[in-house]
Amino acid sequence: MSKNTWFIILAIAIVGIGAWYFTSSSTSPAQTAQTATTTDEQTGTDTTATNGSNSTIPVPETVGVGSIKDLLAMNKYLSCSINLVTATTKRSGTIYVAAGLMRADLFSTTGNKTKSVSMIDNGTSLYLWTNGASQGIQLPEPLGASGSNIALNGGIDPATAFSYVCHPWKADVDFFIAPQTITFSTSLKG
Repeated sequence: MSKNTWFIILAIAIVGIGAWYFTSSSTSPAQTAQTATTTDEQTGTDTTATNGSNSTIPVPETVGVGSIKDLLAMNKYLSCSINLVTATTKRSGTIYVAAGLMRADLFSTTGNKTKSVSMIDNGTSLYLWTNGASQGIQLPEPLGASGSNIALNGGIDPATAFSYVCHPWKADVDFFIAPQTITFSTSLKG
């Protein structure tokens, strides 16, 4: 290679290293922000304020493995994408929790058959129904209800662990009211 070629390669490398240095160290230690976390009493949402500015950003997502009981025990207002896979069934969807209340909107797949199922725990009863159906199940003791029977009807046992990714959520009280277009009985399938 000629000297000119080596000179061009060296110049490009120096420019590249300089560009990397200035873009990766654009914030000096003196500019590093102090962060304060507070909780919004209305929504239970944690927010982060930076440098005393008026802007807030949600706390990063909460990722883990746990049960409906575990999500309720966090005592936060959360919207959680969940995934539960067993040997025979896959359930996925969204669980909403707020102030001891829970709603789950799930897709339950067994073999090649998928159904859309919803559950509401309003603190006094657990309601479970297949979307599009005119009948559902009402269990008087929500977290004490028989988990295997809940699962047989397409729901998730409140003590069964699943993977989740949760984000802060501003609760909508209407989410925790059982639909009036469905007739609920207390007898379980299975």
